[in-house]
Amino acid sequence: MSSVGEKIRRIRKELRLTQEDIAGEEFTKSYISQIERGIINPSLKALKYIAEKLNKPMSYFVDNIDELEKEEKESINKIEEILDLILEGEALFNSNDLEKAYDIFNKLLSVSLSKEVEIAAAISSFYLGRIYLAQSKFKDALSHFEQAIHQFKKLQKFDRLADSYFHLGITYKNLGEYKKAYEQLQKGLSVIEEKNLNIPSLKAKHLVNIASLNYTFGKYQMALEYYSKGLEYSIIYDLWDYVALAYKGIGICHLAMKNYRKSQHYIRKALLLYKLVDSKYGIALIYNNLGVLNIHMKNLDRALKYLETSTKLFRELDKKFGEGRNLTEIARIHYYQEQYDIAIEFCKRALKIIESINDVEEKGRIYDLIGKIYMALQNYAKAEENLLIALKLFEENNMTAELSETCSTLGELYINMNQPQKAKEYYNKSINLLKGNGTKNN
Repeated sequence: MSSVGEKIRRIRKELRLTQEDIAGEEFTKSYISQIERGIINPSLKALKYIAEKLNKPMSYFVDNIDELEKEEKESINKIEEILDLILEGEALFNSNDLEKAYDIFNKLLSVSLSKEVEIAAAISSFYLGRIYLAQSKFKDALSHFEQAIHQFKKLQKFDRLADSYFHLGITYKNLGEYKKAYEQLQKGLSVIEEKNLNIPSLKAKHLVNIASLNYTFGKYQMALEYYSKGLEYSIIYDLWDYVALAYKGIGICHLAMKNYRKSQHYIRKALLLYKLVDSKYGIALIYNNLGVLNIHMKNLDRALKYLETSTKLFRELDKKFGEGRNLTEIARIHYYQEQYDIAIEFCKRALKIIESINDVEEKGRIYDLIGKIYMALQNYAKAEENLLIALKLFEENNMTAELSETCSTLGELYINMNQPQKAKEYYNKSINLLKGNGTKNN
């Protein structure tokens, strides 16, 4: 016996009508398509409308109208119950009651849902992914976001799809898989732009995170372009958190390109915004940036004050990644001051923290610095060991600028070790990386 959808499709084709013709102004082409493919059943209102369009009585499509009415009432009650659970779960998630939110979404996911409420399964997968992400259970988060993406694509829920791509990208970023993170964030941004979705906050998040990854890859000019887009967009929609992030990002891009005056200008703009909204986390980030900037400008005493203040704030906030990164830069100050034993101790403290949170980007920088310290101490074996670890980490994560610098340091090391062939190999690799990346100009 033909289903309702099959009957509708057959009569529509006989009458040479399109799905848009049937949908008219009441429904969408997508809705008619889902009915015809048996993904959903039409409501009584929709069936009556479609039957009129096709010049057929409702009884042509269903044998028992009374039974259909009864089923529809039951379906509506079920949908309302599920929607109430979704709203409750979202409220619990937003209030950070992750345990209760997990119970609700896990229950929804395990229930045998009818096709009419398939969206509930997709939303449940999405929120379970977010719960695992908040708990730093990144592998578990991945599978749920991937499932949500599959379902939202099928249901053509593009706003939810873009949000799922974003969170999948952030999960990969937390795992240190930056290339995959970049791919997912680009997919999310493409959905927003191609479908003209009006979700300003989500678009701003995509722009600044894509910018951040370009910075990680050493593509500073590209990062600058994305941060500038994010800044312009965020100002239009009064998204001041992202305005501050964009100012900060533009500042660190100029720092990487050695435009120190411009760097200081934008970083201080970000600091002003964070102080206006009393964001301790934002202020801690900016003091770290100002510390790094002053290291580059050889204002080491001033740099140390900024980094120590930043470290104190990060400890109060229990943000280990910030504390670890500050310790690395404090170690760098002692290295420049030729206080090598103290520098090594700070590197060890930083590495212990960074390894506990799997910050592979910073781990590479620490090993690179340890290698430079041992080279200064003329302990070339240990210098080589640590620099090669840094090299591997930078290669695995496509960190071109850092990779180029480490190759250059290895070239210098092998000159000191009287291995000119190896030195030439690494110097050439450093030069080729810079040529291919085009990041150190300007």
